[in-house]
Amino acid sequence: MSVHQFERWPVDLVLFDLDGTLIDSAHDIGLCVNETLRRIGKPTIDERVIYGFVGRGVIPLIEQALEEVAPSGGRRGPETQAAIRLFLDLYQEHSLDHTKLYPGVSKLLEAYSGKALAVVTNKAERFTWPILKGLGVRDRFRWVLGGDSVKEKKPHPGPILHVLEAAGVSPHRAVFVGDSAIDIEAGKAAGTLTCGVLYGLRPESEIREAAPDAIVETAIEIRDRFF
Repeated sequence: MSVHQFERWPVDLVLFDLDGTLIDSAHDIGLCVNETLRRIGKPTIDERVIYGFVGRGVIPLIEQALEEVAPSGGRRGPETQAAIRLFLDLYQEHSLDHTKLYPGVSKLLEAYSGKALAVVTNKAERFTWPILKGLGVRDRFRWVLGGDSVKEKKPHPGPILHVLEAAGVSPHRAVFVGDSAIDIEAGKAAGTLTCGVLYGLRPESEIREAAPDAIVETAIEIRDRFF
């Protein structure tokens, strides 16, 4: 489907990515990655570089961070596992230090109060649920799937298809909203409409190249495009 600036679609289900879409978690993730690197004797990284590693889950996040500071040609062992465990412990403690909802998200969720809503993220459930609860929006979502909730992770369509089946909603009556090509690819593979946001962690060029059905600059615009 081509992207039209003013095209609008009726939907029965809205599925959201988490980091970079609903929540601005970048600084907490960056701080925890750099503290992990510091504790294992590695140099730290500009947080803006770390943001580019977010989206596929913790293991790729830490693997890419280690590769950035100490290229290994893909050969890593105990050090990687130790770094992952350390990051998980740090992030468990600090995941809400600076994390907040993006501007307009509260208003958006209120506008969708009569709509079925879901979160589908590659972030582990152990972090996803407490963050949503801590930010006061857990009860807004009927379904919350983390990266370890089902067998597959995005960009595989499995998590989205799982929610569609549970909701009894046809893909063409649902939209997946995210800030990365991974999200758009997952939504397209599941057969849903797709919406890319430009206020998240990924560069605008990535979203435009992914060619979602709609592109928005602010959270509240999502409601204008999918009603």
